[in-house]
Amino acid sequence: MYLNLSEKENFILAVARDGRSYKPDNFAAAGTILRKFTLKAPEELNRWSGLTEKFAKAKAEDEAADADLGDIPDEFLDPLMFTLMEDPVLLPVSKIVIDRSTIRSHLLSDPHDPFNRVLLRIEDVVPGKSLSILLDGGHSQ
Repeated sequence: MYLNLSEKENFILAVARDGRSYKPDNFAAAGTILRKFTLKAPEELNRWSGLTEKFAKAKAEDEAADADLGDIPDEFLDPLMFTLMEDPVLLPVSKIVIDRSTIRSHLLSDPHDPFNRVLLRIEDVVPGKSLSILLDGGHSQ
């Protein structure tokens, strides 16, 4: 699966960001096993090595980007995912601001507001101001 998705930048970044499963030592150990038991052809082993390098590079670049951001104020973090909100929306009943992508994903499996369990449709959310406008106090309009 990893080799089949090795050219997809989104996949590489997702793996690099996954703190639960991305451990460089595990990928190195997998490469050792693949070589030791000849489980893959030589060209696939080369692709595996290149893929592990791509993961490491993506991880380093992502950490550098996070360091450049510095501390993000809590009000700009999605309350469920704790990531910087790119498209904040207001949930109409609970009055919680959340990123549109987070609530959209949530509503795919559960049709309720995650904070008060009231029925909710994506059409009900109230679009928020963009974060750039919020950051400069609304002066960029």
